[in-house]
Amino acid sequence: MKDPVYNDTLIEFNERIMRRKRLHQQKIDDLYRAVPQIKSLHDGINRAGLKLALSSIPGESNAKLESIKSEISLLKEDERSLLKSKGYPEDYLEYKPSCNICMDEGYVHGQRCRCFNNLLIEKYYDQSNLKNILSKENFDTFKMNYYSEEKGSYPVSPKMQMEKILHESISFVKDFNDDSPNLYFFGDPGLGKTFLSHCIAKELLDKGHVVIYQTASDIMDIVRRSKFSSSPEDSQNHPSSYLYKCDLLIIDDLGTETLTEFANNELFNLINRRLKDDKKMIISTNLSVNQLEKRYSTRLASRVIGNFLFLEFFGEDIRMKKADIL
Repeated sequence: MKDPVYNDTLIEFNERIMRRKRLHQQKIDDLYRAVPQIKSLHDGINRAGLKLALSSIPGESNAKLESIKSEISLLKEDERSLLKSKGYPEDYLEYKPSCNICMDEGYVHGQRCRCFNNLLIEKYYDQSNLKNILSKENFDTFKMNYYSEEKGSYPVSPKMQMEKILHESISFVKDFNDDSPNLYFFGDPGLGKTFLSHCIAKELLDKGHVVIYQTASDIMDIVRRSKFSSSPEDSQNHPSSYLYKCDLLIIDDLGTETLTEFANNELFNLINRRLKDDKKMIISTNLSVNQLEKRYSTRLASRVIGNFLFLEFFGEDIRMKKADIL
């Protein structure tokens, strides 16, 4: 069975394009009624274009072809001049697609265009309620005053460490299309790992990037359903394909998923494939480096350790502090 979110997205995408094309045709019909000479010129251009197509067969003289091309050029110039004299832009008759990459076809070189993928991700977010979360958890609402300036037993104060992590997070967004590193947020619960991941997600979504945010457990569920889908077509349209293709994948709560041989292998395949394709990732987890190495296979731990910037969160539980304030 095909993914219902994908099907809904496909229907909405096609309806949007059809609606845009209907509005364009209505605009042209209104123009023809207002300025009938425009229709005569446009019909003449179409007839000349058909003559050119029929004449572009072996054996026709170059002189005839050039004559038709000259006729089309003159008709187009008359059309532009008439449009301008009536107060319309010269390109008024041209269809202007909503997407200049795929020209509203939805595909580029046989692959779904970014415009379609963005709509699909938006649909998934609508279902997950993440949009509401991002409106509350973003860089504008991030508060540094929850972090202590006292060093205590830590190498630096929690506030100083958080300032460093915040700087790295902002740099990650700023340099996203360049050589920004993958990020590995780790530390005890309630220290802002998920909040900061939301901050990054919102900034990149606002810039038009395709971002997928899922817990490790949900990712395994998505991959498992894809593996056992009823047909190759279902698998291709399954959300799991976007785990590999999205601009940024955020894996939250790594280590909370049920660890099986299947999960270990599929996590490695996902992370390894994205690294090879130079697709960015953020991992948020309670697992330290040592705990990561103990829990997962050597090859998975090695790929993560060698390709992520490890940023440790420490200090007092922020959620508890917020509760005390309330």
